[in-house]
This record gives sequence, C-alpha cells and structure tokens, in this order.
Amino acid sequence: MVAQEPATLLAVLVAPSERTYEEIVDEFIRCARQNGEKATLTVRTLQRWMTGRARTAPRPTQRRGACLYWGYPMSQLLAPPPSAHDPGRCHAWWPHR
Repeated sequence: MVAQEPATLLAVLVAPSERTYEEIVDEFIRCARQNGEKATLTVRTLQRWMTGRARTAPRPTQRRGACLYWGYPMSQLLAPPPSAHDPGRCHAWWPHR
C-alpha cells in the first residue's frame, strides 16, 4: 500500500505528535485562552483542516489561535505543505513539551 502524502502543512505538523487529537485540541484551546483568544476547536474540525476539507473558513479567533499554537498563519496551515523552507512562520507553542 502506498502512503498518502499529507494534504496540508497542518497534517505534516500534527503527524509526528505523540498526542491524541483530543489532547491537541485541548492544548490549542488552552494556548488560545492563555493569549486572550476565545478560540474553539473540535476534533472533527481539526481533522477537516488537516485533510483540506474545511467547509467553512476558520473564524478569526481560530486563525489567531492557530498562528499562536502551530506557528504559521492559517492560510499556510491549510495549504499544501511547502517543499523547501518555512516562510512566514509565526512564534509558536508547537511542538511544546
């Protein structure tokens, strides 16, 4: 069986994690709250973002929270992974601990 290439940069960032999706969602929300954002996220939405199948645009609080947590703007997280370098990286919590 041929391994499927990650559809998004977010999928590339999440793939090597030892955390469950539930733990990632909890940490995302905690990071957002600690930085004054009232962002919400569900496992289902995280999976849609990772596969590039988001039905609606992420809310502004989710976009800001994602940049805080993963270190990239949402536009890059939902795009196919770059092949070369990391332009536009934000300061990130990810991976932490």
